[in-house]
Amino acid sequence: MKRIILFFVYFLLLLLNGCSWDDGNHDDGNHAEPPTTVYPQIDDCPCFSPDGNIIAYHHYHMRYILSSGSYNYDMDSTGIWFIDTDGSNPRMFLQGGDLPDWSPDGEWIAFVGPAKNIWKIKSNGDSLTQFTSGRRTFFPDWSPDCANIAYDQSIATAGHPSGIWIMNADGSNDHNLGLGRNPNWSPDGLHLVYQGPPGSTESESQIWVADTSGTNPNQLSLQGMSNRGPTWSPDGLKIGFSSQEMGEAPQIWLMDADGSNPQQLTTKGGITPAWSPGGDKIVYSQYDWRVYNPRENGTLWIMNTDGTNNCQLTFGPNSQ
Repeated sequence: MKRIILFFVYFLLLLLNGCSWDDGNHDDGNHAEPPTTVYPQIDDCPCFSPDGNIIAYHHYHMRYILSSGSYNYDMDSTGIWFIDTDGSNPRMFLQGGDLPDWSPDGEWIAFVGPAKNIWKIKSNGDSLTQFTSGRRTFFPDWSPDCANIAYDQSIATAGHPSGIWIMNADGSNDHNLGLGRNPNWSPDGLHLVYQGPPGSTESESQIWVADTSGTNPNQLSLQGMSNRGPTWSPDGLKIGFSSQEMGEAPQIWLMDADGSNPQQLTTKGGITPAWSPGGDKIVYSQYDWRVYNPRENGTLWIMNTDGTNNCQLTFGPNSQ
């Protein structure tokens, strides 16, 4: 039965790339050749299990990447994967799933599923449950008490405006806050950090924080930069995010929770940062769209929160 369910998910979940920094360069899942040389991501959107022993992430199982920018990947092995935090034992969890987020009690994983909808599944692979339908919804994030899931809707549909939404963990009381995209709960459950606001351009997205009722928004991040993927540290004192200057690779940054003291941590590219439960490590995808290095570019790395001791966890195919 589990295999049938996973096949159903896989059949409907082709080409989910909602958290990608550079979206829209994929075709039927077997081959892509962009109009300019833009090298693909392989692994991204990592999140730690609450016990800190496992990292869930989205994985494109690349067969090869060519210097021309063309690539080929195995759809049967693409989806949500698990890996131990020392880089050992990579294994597939769910074919086709994307944007995983582990519930704080470790019981569930929320993710983006068929037709860009929000789903959840138990971390043992049981109890697959669909929430949204026909709305292009992304970036699910569990509240600290596991009672709610925040997410965003990228395009307005009838009765469902775009922006950030919050629902109960059973899908009830689904309501819109407006605001922006890519929400992340503060550790005390009282605020959301997000990118936006609505109408901001991709070249100058900012990091904001607001109450969970959608009130009192406050801008935090760097002007003139495209900023994405904000995530609160477990102690609530820092916010990690990716920031990109026009024409340059995105990099991982930290700032204090009030927006002060911004610090750049990476120099070789970085997107989709996630904190370890203890707050002493950050896992991210090292990604520079301009660099041809299939073994390293677009793979998962882990580092100390000051940027030191940077270690590669996953590996792409060898160069051809």
